[in-house]
Amino acid sequence: MYPYHYQPVQELYERDREAGVQFCNWLLQENNADPTFLGRVLFTDESQFTQSGVINFHTNHHWSLENPHVYRRSHMQRQFTVNVWAGILDDHLIGSFRLPPCLTGNAYLHFLNSDLPVLEDIEFQTRRNAWFMYDGTPPHFTFPVRTFLHDHYLNWIGRGQDALVK
Repeated sequence: MYPYHYQPVQELYERDREAGVQFCNWLLQENNADPTFLGRVLFTDESQFTQSGVINFHTNHHWSLENPHVYRRSHMQRQFTVNVWAGILDDHLIGSFRLPPCLTGNAYLHFLNSDLPVLEDIEFQTRRNAWFMYDGTPPHFTFPVRTFLHDHYLNWIGRGQDALVK
């Protein structure tokens, strides 16, 4: 018998399974038809950082002949969170942009309107053929955000997109 660690994974609803399979089949079909397709997908994500950082105490050890009584400070009295957005389109790194610590649909829409126009620095033909990939987190899925994506980026991938065709 061996010890195993649980692997945290994102919860998926039953309705997500079929949509995920359809998306994977569509993506494979697009990539088979055009091997440069994935280079035209703008992959985006946000991440939060705190002064505590991330540490795995199961794999973090201090080796010594004697107990040095090492410790790591945590649960600081003054805490901060930095929320950062970045994207990758082919060989272009876009961002990073600092977002509010608690991202809402309105804050994300403001970001799309005010900060994302930096894409204008990317060649027009690259932007014109790009597909914007968004995940289904609540701020990305609000009606105003989906409306903005439909109006400004005809090719986008994400929850709320009815069809994955141009």
